[in-house]
Amino acid sequence: MLGGYVSLSRIGPFKDIQDILLYLLILSGVFVLATLWLYGVVWVSEKLYPSLLNLAQVTLAVVLCLLLPMAFFQKTRLWSGFGMIVASYIIGLSLWVLSVLVTIKIWGIGGFLIGLLLSAGTVVPVAFLASVLNGLWSSVGDLLFGVLITLAPRLLGGYLLARSEPTIQ
Repeated sequence: MLGGYVSLSRIGPFKDIQDILLYLLILSGVFVLATLWLYGVVWVSEKLYPSLLNLAQVTLAVVLCLLLPMAFFQKTRLWSGFGMIVASYIIGLSLWVLSVLVTIKIWGIGGFLIGLLLSAGTVVPVAFLASVLNGLWSSVGDLLFGVLITLAPRLLGGYLLARSEPTIQ
C-alpha cells in the first residue's frame, strides 16, 4: 500500500513468549552489569587504597597545621572553612574505600551489596557492624577514627563558613 505503513504487530501464541524472553534478557543484562560494577568497585578499591590513605594522611596534616590556624584569623576564616570541607570529602573517600575493603574481606560481595542497598550507598555502618560482630577491634577503631576525622573538619568548616564575612562585595 503506497503512503501507508506495514503493521508489524505480533499476533499469536508466541507474543507472550517473546515478551517473557525479552524481559528475561533485559533482566540478565542488568544483573551482569551490576555484578561487573560491584567487582569493579572492589578491584579499584584494592588498587587505590594505599594511595588514598597517603592522600588522607597529608590532608589531615594540612588541616591540622595550616587550615586550623587559619581559622583564628577573620580574613582567612572563609578559606579555612572551605578547605576543611574539601579535606573532609577527601578523608571521607578514604574511609569509604576502607569500609568497602573491610566489608568484602569479612562478609564478601553479598555483604557489600546489602550494605549498598540498606544504607543508601555508604558501607561504613556495614563495615562497622561486620567488624564488631567478628571481634575485629582494631578495624572498629580505624573506622571510628575515620568517621571522627571525616566529620570534625566538615562540621568545623561549615561553622567557619557560616561565621565568616564575604570578602567579595
